[in-house]
Amino acid sequence: MKLATALRLGFVPMSLILMLYLADTFGTHKWSDFVQAWPLWNQTLIIGSLFGAVLGLAGFWLLAENAVYTGLTVSAAAVLGLQITDFCLALSGLTLNPLATFTIAASLGLLFIQSATALSTHTSGRDAGNASAYLTALAGSILISDLISQGHHEMESLIFGNSVGLLPSDTLLAGIASFILLTVALQHNRHWLGLVFDSDFLSVQGMPTKSWRLSLTLMTAFSLIVGVKLFGLLTAFSIALFAPLAAVRLARSGRSGQLASFLFGALLFPTGFALSFLLDLPTGAMIAVTGFLMATLAGLIMSLKSRSINPNLFF
Repeated sequence: MKLATALRLGFVPMSLILMLYLADTFGTHKWSDFVQAWPLWNQTLIIGSLFGAVLGLAGFWLLAENAVYTGLTVSAAAVLGLQITDFCLALSGLTLNPLATFTIAASLGLLFIQSATALSTHTSGRDAGNASAYLTALAGSILISDLISQGHHEMESLIFGNSVGLLPSDTLLAGIASFILLTVALQHNRHWLGLVFDSDFLSVQGMPTKSWRLSLTLMTAFSLIVGVKLFGLLTAFSIALFAPLAAVRLARSGRSGQLASFLFGALLFPTGFALSFLLDLPTGAMIAVTGFLMATLAGLIMSLKSRSINPNLFF
């Protein structure tokens, strides 16, 4: 990574530090209060930073594949899968291991989105298919939540997040998922870059592009599903969208864009979390707004330095 690119990318963490300084100066609470309460949410911040990096990397591939709307639909399907699983367990009176419950929910979510988008896409196109699946998933989740005791609270957590209330099983889930997803990403990174920039050439050469694309799709889908389970749809998708959006606006190559997406994702969750405490605002919404500001500032830098930025990087 060249020095000029590193300096541009360094603008993002500097802007996040400035946000924290202003929030500490004018906010309801002070940074010293946040530090004193560290034992209450140190686990949350560690998990958020770790899996935020995974979501940032997954979001990079969503942008690269021009599949952001698909990613949003997958997030909504994850909410539906989790709600269906909770409803079935409540109805049957069964109790399952949290990881087993998540596995069932993830499978249901993927099954739904596959069938819903395939049916709609066949007649109306990809965007219509995603829109139909997204709306149906959210509507179904709301209806099911009305049938479950405490369902409205669970639905609110799945949409807006409940980051402070992470369970030990969530820590285990985040650790296992991060290890698996990052291992797969490292093994297939070169193949996925080839798919993005020259898939036709790889197909002509007889490369297994279908299996590579399947592995890429599963990696991004499961990253979003785990993110929704841990932090809620709003927080997970905000990290997956805004962190890589800021990265690719400042990067000059796919590899530097990947690295920046990973790092920005790791920074966005703890920064937004701290800002929500200092300003006494909802965590999920604050993370989303912080991500938006980060991507917007990166866009301003891109417009000022347009001659030194690769204009063909996903745009």
